[in-house]
Parts: sequence; C-alpha cells; structure tokens
Amino acid sequence: MPPSPHPIDLDQLRTAHKKIAPYLHHTPLVTSRLLSERVGFELRFKAENFQKSGSFKARGAHWKALQLATRASGLITYSSGNHGQAVALAAHTFGLDSIICVPETVSPVKEAAIRDYGARVEHAGTTSIQRRQKAESLAASEGFTIVPPFDDADIIAGQGTATLEILDDWPTVERIVVPVGGGGLLAGTILAIREQKPEIEIVAVEAVGAPTLHRALEAKGPIDLDGIDTIADGLAPLRIGSLNYQIVAEFGVRSVLVPDSRIREALGLLLTRTKLFVEPSAAASFAAILEHDMDPKPTAIILSGGNVSLPDLARILQEK
Repeated sequence: MPPSPHPIDLDQLRTAHKKIAPYLHHTPLVTSRLLSERVGFELRFKAENFQKSGSFKARGAHWKALQLATRASGLITYSSGNHGQAVALAAHTFGLDSIICVPETVSPVKEAAIRDYGARVEHAGTTSIQRRQKAESLAASEGFTIVPPFDDADIIAGQGTATLEILDDWPTVERIVVPVGGGGLLAGTILAIREQKPEIEIVAVEAVGAPTLHRALEAKGPIDLDGIDTIADGLAPLRIGSLNYQIVAEFGVRSVLVPDSRIREALGLLLTRTKLFVEPSAAASFAAILEHDMDPKPTAIILSGGNVSLPDLARILQEK
C-alpha cells in the first residue's frame, strides 16, 4: 500500500500505546453467545466503557497531554462530555490545569465527572461550533493550549490504540464496527489496520440525525450539518474532522446510518443480555448490526463509552 500523506503511521500508534499504557486500561473484549446466535455470527464487544474516564477518549487525551506536559501551562478543550472528561483526567494525571467548555445541555453525570477531575467548567451554547469558539477565546486570554476533540494527529493516534488491542486479543477478527462522531476513533482504527491487516472490513456507524461522515462522503469533503437530532450526543458534532475525513476517504470505508429506535433496542440488549452499561453513542455500533444485513464474519464492536446517568438511561429506554 502506498504511503499516506498524513503525518501518522503504525509506529506512532504503537509508541502511543506503549507510552499511555501505564496510565490507562487494556479494556476487555466481551463475548456474548446469545447475541452472537441472534445475529448469526461471532460478536465481541470492545468495552471502552470500562476505560478510565468512561470512554475511549482517554486514549487520545493522554497521548496529547504527554506531548504537552512539559510546555503547556494548562489544557483547554470543547466537548459534549466524554472528551472533556478525558482531558480533565489527563491534565490531572500530568499536573496541569484544565478548562472544559461544554454545552448548556451537557449531561449532569458528565459535568460532575469533569469537575471531580479538577477541571474548570465553562458552558457555551448547544453546538460544537459555539463550544469551540468559547475555548479559542479562553485559550487566547488565559494562555492555555487547546486539545482538539478529534481533528488532530496525536488524538487520532491515541484513539487507534483501542484497535491495536483488538488485533492483539483477537487476531482472527474480520470486521470492526466503529461509531462515528468527529471521526477520530474511526481514523485511528483505519491506521491501526491498514499496514497490518488491510483485509479487515471496517464499518462506520452514524445516527440518522447526525450523518457527518455520510454527508461528507456524498459531497467529497467535510461539510457542516444544519443541525443534529439524536439521542446519541457523543455522535453529534456538526462536521467531521478534515484530517479524519482524509484518512477515511483514502481507505474507503462502508458507512451506515442507524435510527434512534434501533439504538434504544441495542442499549436494552447490551444492558440485559451482557450487563454492559453503555451510553447511546456506544450502542450505535451494535445497533448497526441489528439494523443492517451484514455478511457473517467474526466482528468486533467498539463500545465507545458508558457515561450516561441512570435517570437519562431510563428515560431513553422508555421513549418510543
């Protein structure tokens, strides 16, 4: 395969994995005989809900923070919750101050966790654009360094370490299903396999109400959505990252959409059948298996996180 023009390769992912390993968990691949039998092929769930800070976002945040620890006075980011928690934890781990810009509609459980890690919380509107603008303004006035949520080489490399673990733990896996918001996890997954096992199928999953990648692939480049409408708040930026899109477009990835009704079904099945407590954004990847006919092959499903409150989970499951 010819070299890629973007500045990330497999060696960087392996270095990131080695360097962040002392601070994070090697999360398990959870099996389910019942759910595998239901769909007709073997499923294993990469349980990033067991990761520190409750999501895969801790991987990229810790790798980025390691690069900045000796030259940044503090870290600042914009996030609907999971990336904010991850940056707050990484800053705390490496002795840095942090500011997290969150939406006014942020989940209370996510905001509480951010504060528990010692970060200062700033509320800014309801969209990723409003949060980013607030973070850029504060970074300029307070001298903090911005840690982007997904469109960044270090963040992508860190997120790709989850897939390195899948390949180590399950060498015969033939398909990996990845939930997509800004695209950092998807881009990292691609980079983890393209030089080792490019024959592995990657399926990118988005909510019907937040199709950032779907629209970008149709338009041959990233575009802004007019708005979002989904219970999966972690999959709801208005635009996919430019670097992430470049990596996706180079590799050629199948993109599928799932409705909120199917995400609710997946949430319920994961909770009752596997006892995995995950958020809607994580359940979207399993929802794609339920929604779309897929060839029977050994499939790893990345469950991106588990940061959802009990009241919110109950409400979501009861909605129609």
